[in-house]
Amino acid sequence: MKIENVASASLKGKLRLGCAADIHIHDDATLREAVALLGKFIDDYRPDLMICLGDSFDDNGFFRKYGNEFKRQCRELHSHWVFCYGNHDGEGRDDGYDSYFRTFPSAQQQIEFKGHRIVSFADMYAPAGGREFALENTAPGAIVCCHANQPQKYIDQLAVKGAILILNGHKHYFHVQRCGNGTCEQLTLPPFRFGGMNGEAAGCAIIDVDKNGSVFHWIRNRLSAFPGNRKIWRNQTDREDLLTPLLPDSHFSGDPDRWLLFPPLENGNRKWEGGPSWLRAYENGELLWEKSYGRTWVDNCPLLWHRRQGREYLIMGTTWLKNAGGSGAKDLNSLLVVDAATGTELYRLPIVGMSVPPTIADGVIYAAGQWREIMAVDLPTGKILWRQRSQTVPDTFSWYDNRTGGGWSVCPAAVGKHVWTVNSRGDLFGYRRQTGEPAFIYPGIIPLNAVPSCPYAPHLGFCSREYGRELTAAGDMIFTFNGCSVNDTTGQYRYAETVS
Repeated sequence: MKIENVASASLKGKLRLGCAADIHIHDDATLREAVALLGKFIDDYRPDLMICLGDSFDDNGFFRKYGNEFKRQCRELHSHWVFCYGNHDGEGRDDGYDSYFRTFPSAQQQIEFKGHRIVSFADMYAPAGGREFALENTAPGAIVCCHANQPQKYIDQLAVKGAILILNGHKHYFHVQRCGNGTCEQLTLPPFRFGGMNGEAAGCAIIDVDKNGSVFHWIRNRLSAFPGNRKIWRNQTDREDLLTPLLPDSHFSGDPDRWLLFPPLENGNRKWEGGPSWLRAYENGELLWEKSYGRTWVDNCPLLWHRRQGREYLIMGTTWLKNAGGSGAKDLNSLLVVDAATGTELYRLPIVGMSVPPTIADGVIYAAGQWREIMAVDLPTGKILWRQRSQTVPDTFSWYDNRTGGGWSVCPAAVGKHVWTVNSRGDLFGYRRQTGEPAFIYPGIIPLNAVPSCPYAPHLGFCSREYGRELTAAGDMIFTFNGCSVNDTTGQYRYAETVS
């Protein structure tokens, strides 16, 4: 399909799908925003059928408050909808699913629409028997929708029944997974309003389907992307019509919890592939060992190798590494250190959500996490030397607040004479390297985007996985965060007025 045709009416013989995932409505403002963005998308791209892929509401209470009104306004925007059921929509409760299904019966149904079978099923509520329902009702050419990403075995089963597309969200990032013979694709979409965990822009999918297959385009919502994030999508170009064609592959197929979103780490003839949920070690192309250290949400932090006093370490961050039998944030120790040669776990650190590798200097790990924590750890022993929380005032870390972090808006620590870190609100902190005592605190000096890309918390906005560094003629190290420079020795900073 040519780019200039995307915003036109559906082409003859094609079914045009509009797909939105993980809207997470939680108050009046997010309801208004979701409807406005959906309305503009529908006006611009004219889909034949709109599909909401679950978690349209942040919890069942918000569904009960806003569900009927959201449905009413959606019907005013477009005549044909499918609303899938997500874990947040019903919170896994019997009454949660039942109430959702009464409002949105399309949570589990099979319909014939413009020559295509559309099958939606409630995969996040086991008593509904969703997987069995989908297998029974899938026919050649079917499009299957649900909330969560499905494992390879189930994708292959649907493909045998004739499915050509499986559409879902849930993981909060973009992924394409193919069945064994290539006849069926699973497309996992990033969130509609606040983007994905690997810098994916917030938006909606247009999928044109005909007898020859499907063409996928990602339509970015009119929200500015955070600066500094490296994009994982190949051949991405920004266009005036906000349309970007995407079709990436991850390095792994199979279980969605083992998807890998970064290249393997290579050192000479050795290679490590994966992360805490599933790690493989190779030498001269031969598999030496593979290990799993627990269940994670997504291994989206590149691996880091380091040698210290004759021993080789592999440092792995993740979002979020769950201890066996643990529950709650205190058990989400998301930084793991193992022996690089054997894979033996040495220790894991109590930090919640790592999307960038830590900084290592003189045998000390300096790690920054999702909840603004910063810690210094002795690499050989795992002893925590000091830890701080990079925030200017005490506050409660709500889910909405973390949605702009969520494991992805974490800037690595810049280490010189001081240890520098920036939180998502643009507050800059400089800690004394030996003790962790705050030496410099500059509230709100790091520039944010002119238009926040996370409507969940419009006052939040700094998100960068990298920083700049430059050594002056006088020997001072200058660190730069989003255009704002700070002298590591003196703490003097130069404020950047604007950021494009």
